[in-house]
Amino acid sequence: MAAALDMSTLAETSQGVAFEINVKNSSGAATMTPSRARLEARLSQAKPSMDKKKDQTEEEDSAPSSIKEVAEKAKERNEKRAEAVERIRQKQEENLKSLWEALSTAAEQAGKHFESVIAKAALFSAFSYRR
Repeated sequence: MAAALDMSTLAETSQGVAFEINVKNSSGAATMTPSRARLEARLSQAKPSMDKKKDQTEEEDSAPSSIKEVAEKAKERNEKRAEAVERIRQKQEENLKSLWEALSTAAEQAGKHFESVIAKAALFSAFSYRR
């Protein structure tokens, strides 16, 4: 089953040789590869119709059920996203409240420290003038 090959030299240079291979026996064209078989099976199953109106009515009949399915899936996705957004908003509100509490505590402590520094400064200045 060896194919007869006819090799003819096209060019010969110092870098190498260029040649052309002519295959005499094309036994490989008759073999059925799995991908070719699959494609030909799909082609035989899909029967193109010449009646466009018939194809359109079939598509219209199948469309409402698929549209309903798509709408239901989209509604479910939107509900899940809305729930996720609500959870994120609640977490952000909690974080914001805790930040405000921490900030107000820090502000109170800074105010108390400022008052004590002013009181010490006043006491020190009053004491230094008595000398």
